[in-house]
Amino acid sequence: MALQRGLLPLHASAVSRAGAVHAFSGASGGGKSTLAAALGRHGLPLFADDLLLLAPASFGEGSLCYRNAGLKLFPGAPVYEGVRKRWARPAHRSPRFVGNLRTLHLLSYRDGRPGDATSCSIKPLTRRRAVIALYETLHRRRQALAIVGRRRLLGWLLTAAARQVQVSIFHRPKSKWQSEQGVAHLAAALAEVTSGFVSTGSTN
Repeated sequence: MALQRGLLPLHASAVSRAGAVHAFSGASGGGKSTLAAALGRHGLPLFADDLLLLAPASFGEGSLCYRNAGLKLFPGAPVYEGVRKRWARPAHRSPRFVGNLRTLHLLSYRDGRPGDATSCSIKPLTRRRAVIALYETLHRRRQALAIVGRRRLLGWLLTAAARQVQVSIFHRPKSKWQSEQGVAHLAAALAEVTSGFVSTGSTN
């Protein structure tokens, strides 16, 4: 339905601050929801979990996106049969339903010693790789190609990657007891990005 309405569904979780939205994508079980929930303690409340709707019609002036409802985390009562995630109520949640997507981080694990700053890093992608990353983040790519068309779809993603969205790889510690190190590192980076962003009336 989103594709038929001209929206691009991204398989990503996201947080928001001052109208700027920061999304995270990765393999299923890679920590998207957990990271988004944890960033709430650093002043970046949850905007979307698992699915983020991008509005290509806005790419000339911004990168509007819409959130979905709910938060699913491990462990808990199954969301549906065969899935071990459970519904959870986020402690910090953005009141906004619309925002401007500013960054997309592809989650990657890296081994590292406690306190080792090199175990956390953010590496921006080139424009070409950013387009590929956005394409791979699409939810149900086959349907997107069938409904939108390859040329139009890639044109939208190229515009987003070139002008609107900063796409990077976020390397973070794999160990659970080092997870807060990764959360704090990303929170600091996102706060710096958001500080230069001025929210517009269209994101209220």
